[in-house]
Amino acid sequence: MKKCTFCEKRIETLSFHCKYCGKSFCSEHRLPENHSCSFVLVSDSLEDLLYEDTIEFMEKDLTVADIYHYFTIKEFTAEKTIDLLKFFLENNENIENKVNCIHALKLLNLKNDTIFTILEECVISDKSSEVKNAAIKVLKELFPEKSKNLLKWFNNSGKKI
Repeated sequence: MKKCTFCEKRIETLSFHCKYCGKSFCSEHRLPENHSCSFVLVSDSLEDLLYEDTIEFMEKDLTVADIYHYFTIKEFTAEKTIDLLKFFLENNENIENKVNCIHALKLLNLKNDTIFTILEECVISDKSSEVKNAAIKVLKELFPEKSKNLLKWFNNSGKKI
């Protein structure tokens, strides 16, 4: 289990990686100003930094934590956030990133068919048991009734939860 580099609290769900210092943080210390980030902008004035340039730079190397953060501050719509997380799940081989995507889907707290389908696909087709187990856990929490048939099928197929 990961720990926040700043407060050393265990990170139970989604860890945030700072783009500037590269360290992992809890949700409380995810922003550079909240963890006394050592990164220094090479600029005489913050006015020299255009907001659009900053967002453009950040979109080139988004992490799961960034996507969730932009949703929470309303920079990304729910639809865009879900699409990006789905893209990460489908195009990433890193198990930790996939599990983080699943936790982010849970944290969105949007109980819609798209999220159910994404989680269902993880259970049915992902190769990693860690990813499958994370998806099953979130399905049980977000969709307790709707996921019963899927979980019954999964258990009957001889797979372990």
